[in-house]
Amino acid sequence: MVQLSVNLIALALLPIAIAVGPTKQFNFDVVNAQISPDGFTRDAVLINGEFPGPVVSVNKNDRVKIRTNNKLVDPNMRRSTSIHWHGFFQARTSAMDGPSFVNQCPIPP
Repeated sequence: MVQLSVNLIALALLPIAIAVGPTKQFNFDVVNAQISPDGFTRDAVLINGEFPGPVVSVNKNDRVKIRTNNKLVDPNMRRSTSIHWHGFFQARTSAMDGPSFVNQCPIPP
């Protein structure tokens, strides 16, 4: 009877173990740069110095950790920043998503 109970508990926990995928980690450096995507040079804020920004490729149920480093230095632009993560399902992490001073504090330089 005890063995049957242990097996039933293990079977009950199986969906929880399957539902969480691997953790994917990324590093984002938010930097100032000049770009000319349409032939006219302008100041911009880029992720890892890339335009367009990097692709985050993950699968459903993966956990995603994105370390965001604010390296903005241009005195003519706002140096605090935030990122709104379109397309990410963020259960219980709304404080890490959205505009500064609405859902989250800005990321300081």
